[in-house]
Amino acid sequence: MKNKNGPFNEDTFLESEFIRIRDTFFVNCAIETGAYQGVTTKWLGANFAKVYSIELKETNYNKAKENLKGLSNIVLYQGNSAKLLKKVINKVNGVFIVFLDAHWYDNPVLRELEAIRESKKFPILVIHDFKVPDRPEFGYDKYPDQGIIYEWDWIKDKVDTIYGAGNYTYYYNTQAAGAKRGCVFIVPNKEKLKQNGKTKGLVNAINKIMPFNNSEDRWVKKLKNVKPEKKYSQYGEESYLNFILQNIGTTNKYYVDFGAGDGHKLSNTRLLKEEYNWTGLMMDGDNKGNNEVKKEFITAENICNLFEKYNVPHQFDLLSIDIDGNDFWVLKELLKKYSPRLIIAEFNGTIPANESRVMKYNPEHSWGKNDYYGFSFKAGKKLAEECGYRVIFQNGNLNMYLLRSDLLHNPDMRINVTYKCTQYHKHLPGMEWVTY
Repeated sequence: MKNKNGPFNEDTFLESEFIRIRDTFFVNCAIETGAYQGVTTKWLGANFAKVYSIELKETNYNKAKENLKGLSNIVLYQGNSAKLLKKVINKVNGVFIVFLDAHWYDNPVLRELEAIRESKKFPILVIHDFKVPDRPEFGYDKYPDQGIIYEWDWIKDKVDTIYGAGNYTYYYNTQAAGAKRGCVFIVPNKEKLKQNGKTKGLVNAINKIMPFNNSEDRWVKKLKNVKPEKKYSQYGEESYLNFILQNIGTTNKYYVDFGAGDGHKLSNTRLLKEEYNWTGLMMDGDNKGNNEVKKEFITAENICNLFEKYNVPHQFDLLSIDIDGNDFWVLKELLKKYSPRLIIAEFNGTIPANESRVMKYNPEHSWGKNDYYGFSFKAGKKLAEECGYRVIFQNGNLNMYLLRSDLLHNPDMRINVTYKCTQYHKHLPGMEWVTY
């Protein structure tokens, strides 16, 4: 299906996934079949060092050529993609991605795959308009008169001839925006990628993290095996967040972080800003003189007004909350209007796991460096499930990770998250708690 208004039929999820693939596997070049009028091609040119694109229909080719005028890193061909593809691939070294989107006229996909096989190179493959199992809302191409359905069984044998059976992993898009079309992503194993040449710096990402292969949400169970490494965070929270985000993808790469302190020390979001080009809002009652962090004293009454003041989108990728007090009540209030995809929130690990307790709401509360603050793990879990989230992990008896349920293939899957109650702050007796 072709786009007229935005790249990938205005599917921002595909944009973020292409960027994630580029950054994970050090992809320098993108090849596209089915340029149409060059909208997606232009986006690829802005995000990849070199782009080759092929369009069959002459009128579309001419419009694309005009649209891409002056963009020196894009080479546009007019002709049959199955015939031109091998020639184009032979121009490329290193890790590259091939986006097959030329379906309108004679369904060249199988012949395109044959051309890739003949090239004896091993690209990362993306096929658009593909049937995604258990996602009937995602559109896909089918031609009953030709006996063609864009589904895995139709292409599997051809894919096996390219990489060799068992030498690749495939996965589907778990989200879709715009025209909401399905996609299949095919990633060769590390050894195959290296055979392309010029792969200096290639990470072990394929063996370490299997992106979006969540037909059974297996990645959730692997969270406990992530090695915590930190640059700014307290206990390696950056590692867990990166692992989760690599598996659920990103949309707008926007975060909200409060209390963020000075925006550096013990920060869960600083690394995203500095190394992954995220943007967002940081707030704290005391910003330690860093004007990047908006100086705001946060309460349940003002949180939504503050989000409006700073133009926070209603849906964004990450919320980090740690205000050592009314966290529960503030979170409960903001989730009435806003829908972050992933939340990391501090809980009170000094409270036994079987108790559902929350600090009594006090808009004037200031933490006294004792154990009277926040909420218990059980109370946080209840709130998460009431608001459409699942608790998928906790680290350090300190932070819980809440994932929006619609981002799980099986929102009702069993997730067993435990912790050991630890008295890591001085006990303050006689304080008032609310059972939730």
